[in-house]
Amino acid sequence: MVFFWRGGRGIRNCYSIVRRSMSAVPVQDFSKVLKVRNLVHEDDLNLMFEDCWNVSHKLKRSKSEHLSVVLKRIELTLLKVQRKRSREKFSKGSSVPVPVEACLYSPLGDPVPGDKPNEEAWMDYGKLTIGEHCYTVQVNPPQVVSMKLSDCLLSGCPVVPQVCMSITKY
Repeated sequence: MVFFWRGGRGIRNCYSIVRRSMSAVPVQDFSKVLKVRNLVHEDDLNLMFEDCWNVSHKLKRSKSEHLSVVLKRIELTLLKVQRKRSREKFSKGSSVPVPVEACLYSPLGDPVPGDKPNEEAWMDYGKLTIGEHCYTVQVNPPQVVSMKLSDCLLSGCPVVPQVCMSITKY
């Protein structure tokens, strides 16, 4: 991947261009993706997503735990955030938080049973619905660990970043 340095834009903008172009799965709305890190040598799996209030959530759960427990934990976490947001908006408490329901669907659209272990329940391109919001599940998406640019950038010359990634096949 080669970029041309135009000068005057700063290295931070060059980093953002590289990050946008290195996206593994073309997704238009990144806030509607739930990433699952499920590696063979780890005992736990990590769930990462961003809710409708732009709050990032990271859950570390056991692989053998039932799916219903994880979904209940997601519901309680979002209820806690909703209560905090309603307290900030209305100091008198005129708004009551509405509990949300979380449900996981397979890529074919069938609901995943709650007694299934986490390791088997989370599948690529499945759907997690939390209330009225829908998240696409990505299992082990590639992640950029670090990027390195040359210390000397010249205007009009190609810039080739060195990108170190994890969880990739290449």
